[in-house]
Amino acid sequence: MAVPHCLYGAELIRFTEKNIQELDKVQDMVDRWALGANRCIGLEAVRGDTGWSTFRESIAKGKMSYIKKIEGMDDERWAKKVLSEKRPESSWRREINRWKKKENIEEDWD
Repeated sequence: MAVPHCLYGAELIRFTEKNIQELDKVQDMVDRWALGANRCIGLEAVRGDTGWSTFRESIAKGKMSYIKKIEGMDDERWAKKVLSEKRPESSWRREINRWKKKENIEEDWD
């Protein structure tokens, strides 16, 4: 129940690396608790049983799908106009570029 609340608006919110690590740490603790697993069980096994993605994966997927959605809009839409201003100094734009680089996404990603 908490994961959707934590990810609400994640496409637009700027997350620090520390924020993401803390969210993943808490999710891992809840995973272990829910399955009754101790610390000796690998996280891969716990995540595999619960089927949850890490917050890093969920945030990256949300941001990239949001950008792709806006890029596909008509040029008259406000969201497209704001995105096309291409202000490289904005922290949100820098974060999107970092996510693209981490995920090996090219500028033309059709």
